[in-house]
Amino acid sequence: AEKRTTPSVLMKRYEKAVRFPFGSAPIEESMDYLMEGRVPFEFRTTLVRGLHTVDSVREMGARVPGSEPFFLQSFKDSGDLIRSGMEGIPPSETRLMLNALREHVPNAQIRGD
Repeated sequence: AEKRTTPSVLMKRYEKAVRFPFGSAPIEESMDYLMEGRVPFEFRTTLVRGLHTVDSVREMGARVPGSEPFFLQSFKDSGDLIRSGMEGIPPSETRLMLNALREHVPNAQIRGD
């Protein structure tokens, strides 16, 4: 896997989503290590309206091409959140995102409903 020296666009988006600036190098290194296939793993993304788009999901797939398993799941409010105002993605839009992800990760799936 290609070694990265600067944070990817995806990591910058992640920092925005979690509202905490951090050094993304450890996460990038972990992703690279997992993709070497030394240990079993899965990538999973919880889709949140306003944080994820078809294009951003496509970019995720480009970052981990061919990596499997990769699951998309829509956010569900448990009622016990530290931040209000978050919403899931409707099933029809989730399927569009799955199709975009499958351009790079053919066996990606939706988890849950």
